Amino acid sequence: MIESFDMPDSQLVCRLVELAAAQGAIPWVSQKDNTVLRSLYKTATVESMQLAGGFERDQMEQMDAYIGIRAATNSSEMSRAPPITPKWPRISSHSRN
Repeated sequence: MIESFDMPDSQLVCRLVELAAAQGAIPWVSQKDNTVLRSLYKTATVESMQLAGGFERDQMEQMDAYIGIRAATNSSEMSRAPPITPKWPRISSHSRN
């Protein structure tokens, strides 16, 4: 999986897709935006976080490799997102053998 956050230009992600495919991999891309994530986290419920965690877990279980790329167009973007507190249950734990 190639996961990118807030990338202003997709050229790096596209190049990684091409390089992975050239090596026989099946590239998969997930592009995320912290502005959108902040809205999701501000309105999150236990149920919505469990749902999101389940999607993330299911997706990662299908992957053999992970590349994460983060661009910081606004380094304070998540400053108003709620803090992670003990009230949120652990969504998933994952280890590959």
